[in-house]
Amino acid sequence: MSTSDTSAANVVQISCRGSDCANDLHCYRPKPTAKAWKSPTGDCQYCGDSSVDWVRVQHHDLKDVDALKLSLQKEWIRRVFWEKPLDQKSLESLAKTSYDELREKVRKDIAKGLGVPRPFKDGQRVPTEDEKLEGHPIFYAQHATAACCKKCAFYWWGFPREAQYSTEQIDFLTEMCMFFFEARQFTLKK
Repeated sequence: MSTSDTSAANVVQISCRGSDCANDLHCYRPKPTAKAWKSPTGDCQYCGDSSVDWVRVQHHDLKDVDALKLSLQKEWIRRVFWEKPLDQKSLESLAKTSYDELREKVRKDIAKGLGVPRPFKDGQRVPTEDEKLEGHPIFYAQHATAACCKKCAFYWWGFPREAQYSTEQIDFLTEMCMFFFEARQFTLKK
């Protein structure tokens, strides 16, 4: 497993390169070579697991969202965020936000952070550290659904790394994030 514990807090350090292959939690992110980033799909970079049906995943069928969730949860970092409890400030923020308001916030964030051809600090914009996640429930959803950066959206969903996203691509990532909130059954403002 490529995770580490901090001695005092015993907190798992979250990384896009984390894996626990023995427990079927992999890292599908391409290795850091130019050649690896030419094709958006691949096997686990540590054990070679090839159990994700990339054709099915990259079909982007929201009617198949439960299968997409199961595929996402085969990657270590995605599973962490599917299971990680939201901090209190994030829960309070959701309780003050209606479903439509949340959808609009998610869509706006994805359009601004991923929709543009070369977003500033791609791959670093959405934090993984607890203190930086605090009060930002959308960050949890973005990591869980590979809507956090263009790199992740490229290897999971096959979306281009250096091009403007289409309305359909932004809508798909938005709906995946909304599915995260629905599946986790968080309380939203009525």
